[in-house]
Amino acid sequence: MKFKTALFLVIIVIVSLCHLGFAQSVSRTNFSGVVGSGARALGMGGAFIAVADDATAASWNPGGLGQLERPEFSFVLRNQSYSNMFPARSGGNEFLGTQDYSGTSFTFDFASFTFPFRIGDFKIVPQISYQRAVSFDITNKANSILFSNTSYDAATRLTYYFKGRFKYEDVFSGGFDTVSFCLGSKIMSGINFGFSINIWMNGYSGTAYQHLAGSKGIEGIGEISTIDIGYTTEHSFDISGVNMILGALIEPFDGVKIGIVYKSAFDAEVEYDNLAKGQVFGSKFTPQTIEDREFTGSTTLEWPMTFGAGLSIQPEDQLTFSFDYTRTMWSDAILKNFNNAATEEYAIDVYFPTMKGVNSEEYLQQIDTEQFRFGFEYIYLANDILIPFRFGIFTDSQYFKDASNDKIVFLGITGGLGIKAGPVAFDVALLYESGDYLDNNNAYSTSSFEEIRIYVSTIISF
Repeated sequence: MKFKTALFLVIIVIVSLCHLGFAQSVSRTNFSGVVGSGARALGMGGAFIAVADDATAASWNPGGLGQLERPEFSFVLRNQSYSNMFPARSGGNEFLGTQDYSGTSFTFDFASFTFPFRIGDFKIVPQISYQRAVSFDITNKANSILFSNTSYDAATRLTYYFKGRFKYEDVFSGGFDTVSFCLGSKIMSGINFGFSINIWMNGYSGTAYQHLAGSKGIEGIGEISTIDIGYTTEHSFDISGVNMILGALIEPFDGVKIGIVYKSAFDAEVEYDNLAKGQVFGSKFTPQTIEDREFTGSTTLEWPMTFGAGLSIQPEDQLTFSFDYTRTMWSDAILKNFNNAATEEYAIDVYFPTMKGVNSEEYLQQIDTEQFRFGFEYIYLANDILIPFRFGIFTDSQYFKDASNDKIVFLGITGGLGIKAGPVAFDVALLYESGDYLDNNNAYSTSSFEEIRIYVSTIISF
């Protein structure tokens, strides 16, 4: 009986680790960087709120749509790769292994069609667009992490131990997508206003495999059994909802523009399903199948509000400098009544995307993010061909704190160039972002993050 109880406890540990893998897979996606699209904008460090004068405008600031004079079609592709290495949990100063989160994806990132028209002297600029707002193309691995646990049985006065190695691999795909209906207009000279209605849809799915192998024993006596547990978890998470973006672009002086954008919070409907199934093998007892455990449900995700402001200065027609500040209220992002166990009684409110309980310790609380962005663009004229050169830098604070309860800030650098001949513009941009921090799982060894994105855009004017 005691052995069955111990085995049951080990299984519960594994189920918990399965959920831990799911939660961390979500949290390592770079949500703090939910921004607009386009190789031109990203080549300028993403400092585009006060520029927003091409077909990608509405993804940054729909107030910029009022600047467009001709119908435009845009098409953006993105190649993204990242890695996040951080230590596993440790005992004292003992280093037990690493967890490697990495992902590579090539995706259709953004497309839009804009058709300006006039009613008398009043210009109206509608646009319809699609954007993959958050990508979930991720592969997560934990490589041979040492795992140990001891417990004292008062009845027998014996100390039981379990020692083994834990591995897992998660493979996720999909993303949160938006379809947007936008409208912009020049209200009067130097003042543009616009809004966007965004329909959020889709989500991600994935499969995780966990494996724990080790031995159970009694201190002073030795090994009494071995265990080998394989566990597979299938995940799906889909959202639907609607929010609004309001934007304004003001030109108080020639060559100087101020941009303001507000992205409303909204309640997204969520459908999720997790199915865990596995097999237990042991050299000293009969192989046994673990009963499948599935938790599924519908709930609400309170997606946070974002606001931003920007300044652009154009000292001459061929040169533009731009500055942006953006803040997203991730401390308000809560997944309501999320069932992270096999029975409804364990359903709790958790922060999203960290998946930490709302009532957990202070250092685990999710926090707001900030981004400071700077960029410039210089356009070289070669007869009738325009060749723009772009550069940018940015800071990107994260929604989770480090082991010292301090804010984590990543740094990024971007560059890009393009060519515009007649009605066709082709642009490419490279973004590199990185940072080191002490993860809450292990304050004795540094975790590292690195991401590279390549954007390719085509804009055609009619």
